[in-house]
Amino acid sequence: MKRIISLCGVFLAVALIIPSVITLTYKKTDAPDPLPDEITLTDTETEPIEMTDTEEETSKHEPPPDTEAEETGKAINYRPADETLIDRYHSYSAFEEDWAEEEERVLGPATSAEVTTVPETTEAETTEPETTEPETTAPETTAEETTTGKSNDDPTNEYRGCDAKYIKVYISSSKTYEMMLLGDYLMGVIAAEMPTRFDVEALKAQAVASRTFTIYKSLRSYFYHSSPHGDEGADVCTNSGHCQAYKADVKSKYSAAVYEKIRRAVVETSGIILTLNGEPIEAVFHASSYGKTDSMANIWGGGNQCLVGVETPETLDTLYVHSFEYFSSEEVKKRVLARDSSAVFSDDPSEWMTIVRNENDHVKTLTVGGISITGQSCRSVFGLSSNNFKVTYDKEKDEFTFEVFGWGHSVGLSQYGAGIYAEQGKDYKFIVRHYYSGADLTLWE
Repeated sequence: MKRIISLCGVFLAVALIIPSVITLTYKKTDAPDPLPDEITLTDTETEPIEMTDTEEETSKHEPPPDTEAEETGKAINYRPADETLIDRYHSYSAFEEDWAEEEERVLGPATSAEVTTVPETTEAETTEPETTEPETTAPETTAEETTTGKSNDDPTNEYRGCDAKYIKVYISSSKTYEMMLLGDYLMGVIAAEMPTRFDVEALKAQAVASRTFTIYKSLRSYFYHSSPHGDEGADVCTNSGHCQAYKADVKSKYSAAVYEKIRRAVVETSGIILTLNGEPIEAVFHASSYGKTDSMANIWGGGNQCLVGVETPETLDTLYVHSFEYFSSEEVKKRVLARDSSAVFSDDPSEWMTIVRNENDHVKTLTVGGISITGQSCRSVFGLSSNNFKVTYDKEKDEFTFEVFGWGHSVGLSQYGAGIYAEQGKDYKFIVRHYYSGADLTLWE
């Protein structure tokens, strides 16, 4: 009898312990990945040597890159990954096309509690003049095309102006075409291009920028109806390296609250674009900057007066603003010589580099090994997330450290800057007028 009682006690203990172990294991497995620790430079006995900044211009700015591949990458403090099709707007398309997923990976999924409503601004609204630009005709649908949204018999879907018109979209992943309302297309773009946890006013600013970018490019067939749009050509494609990132079936992929916030961003700005002298501007945008954005003239050439350097509110604590890259002197040699075999390096690596900054405090040129590389080109040569950086050399480690500020090409709307302004109570009109200096808000038909 005692043996039976003892065995029963053992079984009871096991029965109580096993559920607890399973529960702990389950919680550990489902716990979100922690935020990465802050990356800091390691102090050594040898004081790092700051590279020399000079004010003299050493070379003419290089022309914009073409649609050939550049090195891409996807995380803070990473090495360049596989090559992909890009154009002058997206230097790190592998990161940008998965923007919402990357945001959720780091911070966790957005919840309905994070969806806030910004009170209506009391500032008197200005009347947005209607454009006299003739309406464009939506391309006809072929047998291979599918149609999304409502038919032209009921085109509004609560949209107005150009948002209620159909556009032809090339789905890059499936190599198919879809006809959809511009407003429906923009919902997919916002979901893919900007973190949905941002305040609705930031998403509205993104909607205006993306709508303007779409209209601007669709009017320029010599560039836009090109090979990334398939054999037939289309108004836009879903390759973020050529046009903009896009997510299909937004309603099924998000909670009702998040979906409604995306929808509000499109509907409450419906048809509104940025214009200069009655014409759509080239409303490029990027992830984040630090201190100031940069101008189109500095990055790609050209004098678009709406795309100049402006102050931006991100701090070093803002996600994706502060990153580091590390290279030995041999690695620096290898990368520079791969770009220009005429580079010559002295015996002292601390003398190899000289930085020239532009009026927005971004790197204009980096002279290394006797050759001059533009700040924008340094992004591909060294796999940097921005053209705003500092370089130090640690003699003891024989290591160069690139301290980088911002993510993206630095021109136009800063998405994280827009997010901060929206948190401060600024509306979308303030945000887009700030980042696109002198542009008008126009209802585009």
